[in-house]
Amino acid sequence: AQTLSFPDVNPKPRLAAAEDLIGIRELIAANPEQVLPRTENELRELIGTTWVIEHGKEIVGCVILEIYS
Repeated sequence: AQTLSFPDVNPKPRLAAAEDLIGIRELIAANPEQVLPRTENELRELIGTTWVIEHGKEIVGCVILEIYS
């Protein structure tokens, strides 16, 4: 697993927005061995529980939180 280090940045997770979908898809596509694939519809449905981390304007981290009960 690759670890990114940005010593000059204090990344803060934020709730994703619809405008982030392109960056999220790019992140998933760039890491197929480490990330579960998601369809466009799945990403849109899960946007309310998706968090991202940015470096500049690029999304460098993403997590989707789902509660199973």
